[in-house]
Amino acid sequence: MKESEYSMPYARYINVNWEKQVNRSTIGNIIDIFTKKWHFFTGVPTVVKLEGKGRLTPSAIRKRKYIKTIHYGPYQKIGDTYKKMFIFSQENNLKLENESIEYYTNDPSKVEKANIQTEVLIGIK
Repeated sequence: MKESEYSMPYARYINVNWEKQVNRSTIGNIIDIFTKKWHFFTGVPTVVKLEGKGRLTPSAIRKRKYIKTIHYGPYQKIGDTYKKMFIFSQENNLKLENESIEYYTNDPSKVEKANIQTEVLIGIK
């Protein structure tokens, strides 16, 4: 990662069952928002290794191959982007890791919802 490549916080979701997740209905996804115990980490990329303190712990994102795309628009619609990525992986016989990483590439507090950009990465086994 280059120093200027990412400066926004990221979310790393783990233990994702892609088959189940992408086949849920919109109502099912809304129910998940309030009832599912999500397993995720948040962080801020740095170019130097930091020391942990208390509940803050440094970690590294493993270097590997990813399916990568940009989701344009409000975050509430990101499920559509994940579905497209899942279909792409199936059409190309790619086995997905059970996690994803999301970065805002612009600041959602400074742009219109329609112009929000979220980079989405899913690791490939």
